Amino acid sequence: MSPEHTPLLLDSEKPQRAEAASSEEVNSTEQTSPPLAGRIVETDAHGIVWIESTPGSLAAEAEPATPETLPPQPETTARERPEPIEALETEEIMAAFRKASRGKGGQERDELLKEVSRALGYQRLGKKVREVLKGHLRAAIRRKIIEAEGDLVRAGHATMEEYDLEDLRETICSVMRPGRKYEREEVIHAVARYLGFVRVKETVEAPIKSAINSAIRQDILAYEGNTIWRAP
Repeated sequence: MSPEHTPLLLDSEKPQRAEAASSEEVNSTEQTSPPLAGRIVETDAHGIVWIESTPGSLAAEAEPATPETLPPQPETTARERPEPIEALETEEIMAAFRKASRGKGGQERDELLKEVSRALGYQRLGKKVREVLKGHLRAAIRRKIIEAEGDLVRAGHATMEEYDLEDLRETICSVMRPGRKYEREEVIHAVARYLGFVRVKETVEAPIKSAINSAIRQDILAYEGNTIWRAP
């Protein structure tokens, strides 16, 4: 008898073996297994049907697939899109102009706008994005982040040290509201962001500190300790 062949009783054989089956149920400490699935091979002289177990049939009968045991399905998520151009802060766009023009020579304005749009996460320079960025380009030129030369544009002041004291004093007044008091560090970070600098390193911080002191000496700013405000 092959070890792969398992007997399956016919209904006619069940009365004669009922007592033995009852005894096995009492002595068994495990739940009775369901019938094995497989392929019928032969029926012997005693009326016993032999079946051949097929690979995986035992596991399939013992543990039927349920929603809990099915492999997790990958979640489909919508492709992330950048925010609408109108929702972006001006300082973030100024930083994009500084990044897009860094290390490059003169280029057409539309080419620069394409680079800026990519830096902001847009796949292409659409009509709406172009119109908004054209307005910000004019602001970037006023802030000397970008320099215009005829029909071409290029990077302006690449470092904070290239700005003179007068430029920085004007910028300080631009970021400070009249009648409100500020901590010096707050103003330093505001000036850096206004001019498109993302990180405030020592080379960024030192020129702004000098401009604050210059503005105090010229009575443009008043101060008390570390607090400063625009003089009336």
